[in-house]
This record gives sequence, C-alpha cells and structure tokens, in this order.
Amino acid sequence: MAIRTAETEEYDGAAWSTAGVGDLNTAVSRHAGCGTQDAGLSFGGSSAIDPTAETEEYGGATWSTAGVGDLNTARRFLAGCGTQDAGLSFGGTPFSTETEEYNGAAWSTAGVGDLNTGVSRHAGCGTQDAGLSFGGTPWLNPTAETEEYDGAAWSTAGVGDLNTTVYEHAGCGIQSAGLSFGGHNGAALTTETEEYI
Repeated sequence: MAIRTAETEEYDGAAWSTAGVGDLNTAVSRHAGCGTQDAGLSFGGSSAIDPTAETEEYGGATWSTAGVGDLNTARRFLAGCGTQDAGLSFGGTPFSTETEEYNGAAWSTAGVGDLNTGVSRHAGCGTQDAGLSFGGTPWLNPTAETEEYDGAAWSTAGVGDLNTTVYEHAGCGIQSAGLSFGGHNGAALTTETEEYI
C-alpha cells in the first residue's frame, strides 16, 4: 500500500523548507502537478484505495480547493504540465489516453485531443499549448514513446522517442528543451538522464 502524505516543501535554490509552507488539504500519492512555487496545481492520484479527481491550487503559502474544479475523470499515475491558469493533464491508470485542460477554475475535455497511446507512470513537461509526454507503461510494458501536444491534438509524427524505455521517472522543461531523469527501465532503477531537443 502506498504511503500518502500532504507535506509540501519549497526550494530556494539551495535548500528545501517547510517553514511557512502549507500542506495539501488531502494526503495523496501517484498524482501530478504543474505551475510555479507561488502558483502551483496538484491533481489526481490516490487519496484512498481508488483514484481521485481532486484538484488543489497553491498560492505560495497554502493549498485551496475553494473555487477549484476537479478532473472530469479520476486518474492516478497521470502526468501534467503547464501553469495554474493553463494546466494540462494526460494519461494515467488504467492506461488512459484522456487529456484535460485547466483554465484556472475548471477542467475541460472540449476540443482537447487525447493521447495516441494509453499510458500511465509516464512524465511530461511544457505548456498547455506545447506539451510533451514521454515514457511510461502502456499495458505493463515500459515504453520510450514520446508525443507532442499543440493545444488541440497529440502527435508522434516527426517526434523522437526516448533512447531507453523508462517509467516512474520525472520530467521538466519545455517542449523544445525537455529533460527526463530517473525512474525504472524495466530491469532496475536508473539514474539515466536524457535531453529532448
């Protein structure tokens, strides 16, 4: 069983701190996030046995659910990118292709294209109009597949895949300068890092 926590920490470039930092309202694991230190977004994951759709916004000191819309579909092991007012969630268990856009108040699937391949335990980076999804596990097999999002649809055309299959890794950066690091390659935990250009 996964250990769930509500703890939140801020990093100042040298050290992590919990001083003056409010914790999540609901302890959660296997969730996704995006945004900045003063305007963060947490969504999905597991708050109990089942997946949750709960979304929380961080204002630099506390997390809030007031006026914050939840995901349309509860999912865990999903990925996200973007900002608090323009977030993107995609994939998740059970090997979902679903993609949702957040506008600062509500999540929507209207006019939003889904991933080409259902995936979970993957990573993402970028913005709502230029997102990147990479790695993960479609149907229990680690993948190197990468997809680009243009604000309406996901594509694999002309998109280079990771050099090594990986899942449960992390990502950061933008669509044209992404970073994938850590995770599990199907045989063991890995320290491998890749750049997307």
